[in-house]
Amino acid sequence: RHEVDLAGDSELSFTAAWLRDQNEFNSRSIINLATSAIRHDLVVRGDLKYVFSPANRFNAGVQYAWRSLQQTGTVADTRSLAPWSREPIVDAHRPVLNIHPTLLRNLLSAYVEHTFRPVDAFAIEGGVRAQYDVTNLLFSGNARLAVAGTLPTHTVLKLSGGYVLQPISTALALDPTYGNPGLQAERSGTLIAGIEQPLPFEALLRLEGWSKWLSNLVVNPDTQQAVAAREAAGLPVYVNQGSGFAAGGDLMFVGRTRQFAYNLGVGLMTAQRTNPLASGAQTYSVQWEQLFSAAAGLSWSPNKHWLAHARANFRTGRPFTPVQGFTVDPSGQYWVPRFGATDSGRYPFFFELNLRGEYRFEVGPVSCAVYLEVLNVTNTMNVYSWVYGAGDVTGGVPPTQGRFNHLPIRPFLGIRGEY
Repeated sequence: RHEVDLAGDSELSFTAAWLRDQNEFNSRSIINLATSAIRHDLVVRGDLKYVFSPANRFNAGVQYAWRSLQQTGTVADTRSLAPWSREPIVDAHRPVLNIHPTLLRNLLSAYVEHTFRPVDAFAIEGGVRAQYDVTNLLFSGNARLAVAGTLPTHTVLKLSGGYVLQPISTALALDPTYGNPGLQAERSGTLIAGIEQPLPFEALLRLEGWSKWLSNLVVNPDTQQAVAAREAAGLPVYVNQGSGFAAGGDLMFVGRTRQFAYNLGVGLMTAQRTNPLASGAQTYSVQWEQLFSAAAGLSWSPNKHWLAHARANFRTGRPFTPVQGFTVDPSGQYWVPRFGATDSGRYPFFFELNLRGEYRFEVGPVSCAVYLEVLNVTNTMNVYSWVYGAGDVTGGVPPTQGRFNHLPIRPFLGIRGEY
């Protein structure tokens, strides 16, 4: 990296970087899976930061990137797994595929950003980034625009929007044999509105609402029969035909007194995707949708030596695709799960309470602290995933449901020093 100082706070910089990343995965079980991936990135870029005035700032840059990704090995055939679904830990006995995608990209990109604050109480920010893959003739990029204003009551109003084109990088989806190397970029548009209000007792209240629209999403069928039918017709299994919508709101309240500090956060959200290739319901919740979440914290510090803190977290369960039963495979060797509707079930809620006590002192120039922290004080056995064993085909006993929990109560005793 080389920097050139210009007049004022302006700056011109040049950057060159090379990255090599190698990943090896090997799993030996009833089905053996092993992959090897090597990625190379070579990047050369130039950036200009130009300050016209404290109220008028400009950024721009250009970049060339050469990117190579090679992957070989065996992976589970998930082409009939519904996109955005989450399954319990169960052996679905899916066949394996030998894949060998080779991705080569020559990326030319440029960006422009500008911040304009005509008065202290009002600001506008905007930016555009465009990227073109010369090798694959694929365009991507993003754009954003945001405004913020402060009222005489010190109320801050914010509004921002953005649009993104995101290229696909999933190895199986881009494999020349089983996937579709011609997949285009996925698209999403976002709108966020917020309000912040300082309160007269050293507190701040913030409320934000957001929504996101998605299109051109990569989807695939959710049954093996549909996958086979598309292959027989000469159609790619993965196509850019999906769409989605997500929305939510977040409330934050923070404050402090001479000895106490407190905070409260509450969030609501919904996130759904639509797969026109689905055999059942085409619109369903995604695996990370948590309809309600809340977190609260309280700290007490009577003097400069002692600090006590408590924090609680609560959130509703994530969607998952339930197992409705098991059938014996045609060879009579193992049980095969029979799944229900995509993401039609939900895991139980999550709750955790954490406590921490700390004593601070100094030893010469070193600031020290001794602390005791207990995570998940109530030892709540929150379910992370349902788990199914192999069962006994010979004895006619199907797999039974178990549970894989989050971590139990965890105490820590430690000492910290800072110089």
